[in-house]
Amino acid sequence: MEKGEITTSGFNLRALVSAYYKLANYRFEQGLPEQALATYGKITEISPHYAEVHYNLGIVFRTLAQREANPKKKQKLLNRAREEFQLQTQYDWHRRAAKTALKALAELLRLQPKSHQKALPNQNQ
Repeated sequence: MEKGEITTSGFNLRALVSAYYKLANYRFEQGLPEQALATYGKITEISPHYAEVHYNLGIVFRTLAQREANPKKKQKLLNRAREEFQLQTQYDWHRRAAKTALKALAELLRLQPKSHQKALPNQNQ
């Protein structure tokens, strides 16, 4: 066993998480956000503080919201996207990965209701 390997009952969890991560990304790239969502969910069960997964979940929920016609369901999906971007920001901030934390924060701000965006500076100036 290499130094830093996480194992449980003979399983290499780091390799398992990596495989799930690649599969989830592939599913999303293939236009299968629901399947990507399920796979990212498996990762959060194994490694709940994996910041990049929460960022990707935010992207998936935002994508699903954009496709949703029902306003109530759309709002729920946008709320989940916000939650995931907040988690990613929180976990990366604690890891001192400010650059990726700010990336998630920018996504979070894009999802703010228009009534909240009035307080934001105009980026076109």
